[in-house]
Amino acid sequence: MRICLILEGCYPYVHGGVSTWMHQYIKEMKEHEFVLWVIGAHAEDKGKFVYELPENVVEVKEVFLDDALHVKDTGKLLHIFTREEQDSLRELMDCGRPDWEVLFRLYHDKKINPMSFLKSEEFLEILEKSCLEKYPYTAFADAFHTMRSMLLPVLYLLGSEVPQADVYHAICTGYGGMLACLGGYVYQKKVLLTEHGIYTREREEEIIRAKWVMATYKKQWISFFYMLSDIIYSRAFQVTALFTNAMRTQIQMGCDEKKCRVIENGINYERLSQIPLKEEDGQVDIGAVVRMAPIKDIKTMIYAFFELCARRKNVRLHIMGGVDDEEYAQECYTLVKQLKLENVIFTGRVDIVKYMEKLDFTILTSISEGQPLSVLESLAARRPCVTTDVGCCRELLEGKEGDFFGPAGYCVPPMYRQGLAAAMDKMCESRSLRLRMGVNGQNRVNKYYRHERMMKEYKNCTGRWRLLMAGIGFELKKLFKKSGLAATARAYGYAGIICAGPMILGIVLLLGIMFLCNQTGGTRFERELLICMVTYSLLASLTVTSFLSMVVTRFLADMLYEEKLEAILPSFWGSTGIMLIAGGILYGIFLIFSGVGLVDKLLCFGLFGELIVTWNAMSYLTAIKDYKGILLSFSAALVVSFVVGYLLLIVGMPHIEALMIAVCVGYGIMLLWDVVLLYRYFPSSDASAFLFLRWVDEFQPLAFTGLFVNLGLFTHLVIMWAGPLGVQVKGLFYGAPYHDVPALIAFLTILITTVNFVVSVEVNFYPKYRNYYSLFNDKGAIKDIMQAGNEMREVLNMELKYTAVKQLLTTALAISIGGILLKYLPLGFNELMEGYFRTLCVGYGIYAIANTMLLLLLYFTDYKGAFAASAAFAGCTTVFTLLSLLFSQVYYGFGFLLGSAVFFLITALRLGYFTQRLPYYILSVQPIVEEDKSGRFTRLGTFLEEKLEGGEDPGEKK
Repeated sequence: MRICLILEGCYPYVHGGVSTWMHQYIKEMKEHEFVLWVIGAHAEDKGKFVYELPENVVEVKEVFLDDALHVKDTGKLLHIFTREEQDSLRELMDCGRPDWEVLFRLYHDKKINPMSFLKSEEFLEILEKSCLEKYPYTAFADAFHTMRSMLLPVLYLLGSEVPQADVYHAICTGYGGMLACLGGYVYQKKVLLTEHGIYTREREEEIIRAKWVMATYKKQWISFFYMLSDIIYSRAFQVTALFTNAMRTQIQMGCDEKKCRVIENGINYERLSQIPLKEEDGQVDIGAVVRMAPIKDIKTMIYAFFELCARRKNVRLHIMGGVDDEEYAQECYTLVKQLKLENVIFTGRVDIVKYMEKLDFTILTSISEGQPLSVLESLAARRPCVTTDVGCCRELLEGKEGDFFGPAGYCVPPMYRQGLAAAMDKMCESRSLRLRMGVNGQNRVNKYYRHERMMKEYKNCTGRWRLLMAGIGFELKKLFKKSGLAATARAYGYAGIICAGPMILGIVLLLGIMFLCNQTGGTRFERELLICMVTYSLLASLTVTSFLSMVVTRFLADMLYEEKLEAILPSFWGSTGIMLIAGGILYGIFLIFSGVGLVDKLLCFGLFGELIVTWNAMSYLTAIKDYKGILLSFSAALVVSFVVGYLLLIVGMPHIEALMIAVCVGYGIMLLWDVVLLYRYFPSSDASAFLFLRWVDEFQPLAFTGLFVNLGLFTHLVIMWAGPLGVQVKGLFYGAPYHDVPALIAFLTILITTVNFVVSVEVNFYPKYRNYYSLFNDKGAIKDIMQAGNEMREVLNMELKYTAVKQLLTTALAISIGGILLKYLPLGFNELMEGYFRTLCVGYGIYAIANTMLLLLLYFTDYKGAFAASAAFAGCTTVFTLLSLLFSQVYYGFGFLLGSAVFFLITALRLGYFTQRLPYYILSVQPIVEEDKSGRFTRLGTFLEEKLEGGEDPGEKK
């Protein structure tokens, strides 16, 4: 994933807490690429980085605010502003809530020159109207120049070239937050925010104290920065803060609390916790790890230390850090000389680990902070702290709710020199007090503020970001936006692999087995027994997994929506374990009495187990966009299977055992690869592995829908094995080669519709579907809901029409050309098999379109309708296939064809009926009081959890 970090006034130009955090963050996220979009004050700083950028920083885009002053006026503004544009500009100038989409279009897409606008009559007219309402008695010239200086950087930045990325991550609000939203707008990507301090409050404090801002316009400037915070608070899909009070402030300022979360800073605990305590030397050494900048209020620190020196002579103050503001630094040096403080040492930047050995405790006197790393580092080294009560300092020293480690220092109001002096005096008074507080602080850091803990949280976040952009649609939209046949082919190829990869692998392997047997002298008996063993394992595993597959998919969707990623991997192993045990018992009993040898039984059982895991993994992999990885696993499985099979045959191993081992190896590779992908994207946790069973009770129609579709799809094959075409290959292994081979090849024709459904739904239909449903959640008016519903149905009907036409053409092509080509393959095709192939191609084509409509019913949560349609499909296919046995063998494929036709008819009628009454099903049929749908599966989950995990009721964890 490519992450664009939008940075303002920090990394990579200056050292400090935020820059240190940023550098560590990038280095730890080696699996991602980073683009740095950095905002600086002065163009003369271009390229003057104080950090060596990590290798995964692939691009740095610098933009400087003073460049706005050099924008050339292009002359009279020719653009005629619409009423919508005028309203947005007026809101911008009033520091209200402008329509940023309109402003993005104006200054980024249409490239309106900011200098031309600020010198235009249109700007003057809007400003006049605003001043008549807000500043009727103040100097208009002052308002004019204030508004120009306020707007020029904004309009200049809106015209910036936007670096391309998968997600735009701002490290503050203000100009950086605005640029992140611009990036999200241009490339239609997610935006997120991590605030180390509350940027808007910091600017507010600066403006209140600033001499360059006229008193009349201080409120306007403060509102300006609140407006810039509002844009990203409203547009970001996730907003993180370093501590709880900061998150509360974000919510108070208008951020939706559902977006907010806290991720504390973390430090390298092991590196700092081993630092030895300073040996007693009669002096108390106080350290301050700070940048020389006004916001650190070093002058107050010096004055407080001056008062301390009046009480104690055995103290020294070490001020460690680089110079951010040269003028302020000189003022501090001068103040020390004026106060004649010879025991104040300015060290410059030092190695904190080595220098910490010289210190007894530390001090921080900042006016504003987030969660200062210097305090965390001091506590980790068992050095207590004296800090001002800003940011998270009190929480670090005294602990948050549920923290019983005890105090680790003293916290006093900012700019309170007497309080700071008194706190330092208390700390100097007792070495035992300092040691006790130091241990308290170290224990607190060890539990809550370790670097490993922080990075785990952020990696979980990137997993969430990836998943929010995942689903097959995200990647396909990118591919379909690219021009050319190759990009389109890649899009359809990826869709095909993710949707039908394992089944295609099974069919290709079956055909490959037949080919290898023929080419290496295998007998007909060996070939048919191999096909039976693989086919039985395939169908048995599909039947077992079909009951839980749709329920697991629903569970997965709910967990992703609720951002409970920690529940996903345990549910994968829990569902896999249940299916392996239940299915293993049933299939094991069959194999015991199957009549084949012990080795063949074990190979069949092993393949069955691999298939269970593989089918289940595919339900989870639909949440991942790493299609290249999946494609590689698919290709590797095929190649290795054939190579292993061929090599084993060369060394003289019997055909059945050699090729069964090859098939097992192929699926084994795919299984391992898929599991590795799951672990890459989902966090490991100790959450309940059986929580998903509650979903089986709540969505039972889904479970039976999956089962019935599977039965309808494959029952006709089993009936044929028991019918006149059936041949006993060995023991309980029966086959109907004349019917099975055409059926397997005909099945491949549904791939077109399967892939087309995914592409059309995710790329074209889903945006309309999401817009329609969001209007119910976002208080849309009835007129808007009706219009969105009509647009959604129009796109749905169009996509279904295209899907049907594509499947019809595919079926016709398969019948006309496939029959000719199949004669030349070593599959033993005759006229009867050609007839079955034509009939089943039509049957599978009708099934494919009906199944598309069934999936759409599930999209609309019409579980009852989907259940009824799937039950009819399974029942009719079974009954019509049995009835076909009463007629001539040439009609045998018609049982499945007629069952598919009924399936098509029911799903078409139900989909039409349901989509015309969506508001009724969305609102009216919902229960007034939530119903408890826990049942036998919930109780099973409780039992398994208690016996295997010793946990609580899985329903309670929801």
